[in-house]
Amino acid sequence: NSTLMPFLMLSIFCPVLSTETVKIQEVLETSRQALQTTAEQLEVRLDELDQRNQEMILLRKISDFLPACLTVDEACALITKRVQPLFPNCSGSILIISNSRDRLEIVASWGDETYSEPIFDLNECWALRRGQVHWIDRDRQDLLCKHIDRQHPPIESLCIPMIAQGEALGLMYVGTSIPNQLTEAKQQLAHTVAEQMSLAITNINMRETLQNQSIRDPLTGLFNRRYLEEFLAKEIHRAKRHQSSLGVIMLDIDHFKQFNDTLGHEAGDLVLQELSHLLKLTIRASDIACRYGGEEMTLILPEASLLVTAQKAEELRIAISKLKLNYNGKMMEPVTASLGVACYPEQGTTGSAVIQAADAALYRAKALGRNQVVIANQ
Repeated sequence: NSTLMPFLMLSIFCPVLSTETVKIQEVLETSRQALQTTAEQLEVRLDELDQRNQEMILLRKISDFLPACLTVDEACALITKRVQPLFPNCSGSILIISNSRDRLEIVASWGDETYSEPIFDLNECWALRRGQVHWIDRDRQDLLCKHIDRQHPPIESLCIPMIAQGEALGLMYVGTSIPNQLTEAKQQLAHTVAEQMSLAITNINMRETLQNQSIRDPLTGLFNRRYLEEFLAKEIHRAKRHQSSLGVIMLDIDHFKQFNDTLGHEAGDLVLQELSHLLKLTIRASDIACRYGGEEMTLILPEASLLVTAQKAEELRIAISKLKLNYNGKMMEPVTASLGVACYPEQGTTGSAVIQAADAALYRAKALGRNQVVIANQ
């Protein structure tokens, strides 16, 4: 009996031990699964944090370079190059509002698809009409902006208005043909990029305004004398280096004082403004027109020979004589001008020498009866 006793006890407790073992195994398995789930969640979270970190690094690079951009086009090109890693599997565009304030134009884009029209009216975009971000997925295609391609629309579409100081400057657009790409985090990221771009455009526009104020005459919009001297010095240096020529035209409005004395200074200002507008329309892109002082204007024509410069002066004289100006509902007296022409290197080897030669020719044109062109030293 004593030898059977251990076996008897074992037979009694085995089922109990077996049940407890199963329970322990279940608990261990549950714990293992929980740990695995936690580890997977942690890995996902770490990946997300790493992604956010990479995004922050790219955003910092963008914010470092944007203030150094000199033009809006340069800033837009920088943005489109830098944002591609931020929005994988997406295409996008930066659009700027035109000077007429009635339409947008694409100035830079990225990605393989072009979902948006390159030029469209402001009222064709919900984001600009509402002044806030407009996101569309496949379930809300009825609210797709009119500037988006409706034959091949994106699965997701995001329009972010670029606004600074209450003024709309443009639009950042992002689209994708793959679902779940423009998450809330990506939308917030796009909004941050658009804000940086808005600030950059505002600063660039402000710099350009200040620059224009420092180098342009406020009445006529022509370059001022200070800019003339800087530009002429550079062009003379370039002409010497390339052994090319440079033409100068000095222009003075005939009997200008009579407009001020008979009709008032506003009439005189009108004459100056209309003549300046004519100069801007008739010169080449490489030429510049300046207000030298009073009613005297100067034109610099890089790489223009003496003959070409003289021909241009005669064309201007004829065009000025054909101006028809209306002041307070009445036609003004015809406007004429006297012009002096000089050229580097024939009439001078420095900028000041060429200007003096053209100015002397101008005064000879005045002395000879006005409304004519005189070439220096001839």
